Amino acid sequence: MNLTIELLKNELNYDVNLITHVIANRANAAQESPEQSFNFSNTDGESELTIIDRFMESAFNKLLSSLSRYVSYEDDYSENIVDKFSISYVFELLMPETFNKSYLGPIRSSMHQYMVNYTLFLWFLKTKPEEAMIYKELSDVDIEDIRGYLSKRTKMLTIRPYPHI
Repeated sequence: MNLTIELLKNELNYDVNLITHVIANRANAAQESPEQSFNFSNTDGESELTIIDRFMESAFNKLLSSLSRYVSYEDDYSENIVDKFSISYVFELLMPETFNKSYLGPIRSSMHQYMVNYTLFLWFLKTKPEEAMIYKELSDVDIEDIRGYLSKRTKMLTIRPYPHI
């Protein structure tokens, strides 16, 4: 059974921008210098958005490699260019017929959270390292949740011993 999960880039970017904005406001409230709190936010300037796009692409590729057992991805060419015209990340999953489809929503939500948390980890690794480890731990929890959801089945499947007896 083939399942398709699509994560919209503008939704992912909105969440990343919102969280970095909140962190910057928290730094302002803690009386940190304006320059320092400005560095925590990624909402100003085209260059920051390009960096976030790179980090988002890294999160996507890391998620693909972590779920390679389930993902059908057949590109035979890769280049080092951020695709600014694509509006989403698409995951094609090859699942067994016994997969419980009611877990599709939780898988999509956890993939979304993973992409956001891993992107924030990479961003804060550059700007606020003590904050970065929080998002690394959250992304690790998200990937384990995704793997757990992908292993859900509707019924038990009998495996015949080899050779078929």
